[in-house]
Amino acid sequence: MGSFGLGFDLGTNLLSRLAGVVKSIGVRIPDIQLVYLASIHRQKGDTVIVSTQPVPADLYYIHTSINGYQEELQTAKDLSETVDRSRVKFIGAMATALPEMFSDHGETVLGEPEKQFYNDINDYPHPDWTLYDYKTFSYWPSLNVRPVVPMLTSRGCKFRCSYCPYSSYYGTWRSRTPENIEKELRYIDRLGIKGIIFRDPLFTAEKQNTIDKLRLLSSYKFKWACETRLECVEEELLEMMEKAGCSAIHFGIESSNDKVLASVNRAPLQQERAKSIVKYCEDLGIRVNCFFILGFPEDSPDTIKETMDFAKWLNPNVAEFFVATPYPGTDLQKKVTVTTRWNELTGYKLCYNHQHLSPKDIDLLREKAYLQFYRRPKLWVKNLKMFF
Repeated sequence: MGSFGLGFDLGTNLLSRLAGVVKSIGVRIPDIQLVYLASIHRQKGDTVIVSTQPVPADLYYIHTSINGYQEELQTAKDLSETVDRSRVKFIGAMATALPEMFSDHGETVLGEPEKQFYNDINDYPHPDWTLYDYKTFSYWPSLNVRPVVPMLTSRGCKFRCSYCPYSSYYGTWRSRTPENIEKELRYIDRLGIKGIIFRDPLFTAEKQNTIDKLRLLSSYKFKWACETRLECVEEELLEMMEKAGCSAIHFGIESSNDKVLASVNRAPLQQERAKSIVKYCEDLGIRVNCFFILGFPEDSPDTIKETMDFAKWLNPNVAEFFVATPYPGTDLQKKVTVTTRWNELTGYKLCYNHQHLSPKDIDLLREKAYLQFYRRPKLWVKNLKMFF
């Protein structure tokens, strides 16, 4: 979630628990920023260890997360007994948004940590996956191949949605050159990687840029998934994506109500066009995962019900229902009053004062959204057809 990290809590019913088990088994990819830093230090001749526990070293990087920052701070406190704070560096969106929280126990690297070495993303060395047991990496069910690695072809976003941490942390959109991307594709191909999960929040930000990437991908046999917005794709581009190995697309839709969307700096949703795009992906054999967000400031029980009904009508392969979360540094966080501790911002709970809804209201509506969406035989028939 824009480097903040994300919890996972679909609810207490049997279906929700089953989904949690599936995700915990199927999704296993590391944090890509740590891999970039490891690669940079290796390029400089340093010995690098990736560890969940401190080991003797000259320099430590601790990636901060919104759910785990207390444990990360405790790790730094334990280190401070034997290590000077100048040898401990905190990275990630949490440390960037709230540096004062970490300043007593280490130095905070603000923004993208790779920038402390290079200004241009095309100068970054590609992630060195030999530091990990990369053959175990997976991203199922979006990708039914293994191993899978994450990859970034761009940083930042062209849009400025008030709730989104990506633009707050990564800033304006800029892309790697085709030549730079090609070097990384050749490298992961040599490793025997079968799938790629592109972590760009807007993979199809610019049409020509996307076409250039698709031409590169067409030379390989990777299966891959990406995230983008409905207004950033068209039928011809989807056909090119499928031919280049695209197996799944994640679309951020958020809400079906135009007033709610306008309140968070999103354009109105063209519902018939959205239906057409999802259906076209289905015809091409591309699985679609749609993200929805409940509990925006202008939401009400009625607008949330509209979004729930729209999700069923749209009928993507997968729907995920998050809760509007005021991540530190976002415009949404500056406009609302956060009512919980930072580590309780999981993406699945209402954590600010809402004029129409209580935390319990949101919990019930979110569970209802999942149950209504996934209890439909029509959905399972569609998914079985695409998998088999």
